[in-house]
Amino acid sequence: MTTQPTTTKPHKIICENQKSAIISGIDKVESVNLNQISMLTNGTLLLIWGNNLHITKLDVTAGNVEIIGQIDGFKYMGKKQNIFKRIFK
Repeated sequence: MTTQPTTTKPHKIICENQKSAIISGIDKVESVNLNQISMLTNGTLLLIWGNNLHITKLDVTAGNVEIIGQIDGFKYMGKKQNIFKRIFK
């Protein structure tokens, strides 16, 4: 059995004074609220948390996101798994 090589696109986070961020290489925005934004990058969940967070620009084709608000942190949560894979592990 041969495995297909996975292609990953590079991503970059540029955060300025905890007030704005430009993130490239995003596959999908999962959820958005005033305190947290979650998105997928190369199959890994990226959480951004803070206060009064808003997406000001979203380019789905290029995978670019611009965020404004009080940004308190970024955290990679690991590979996102299908719920059935987690249950029947």
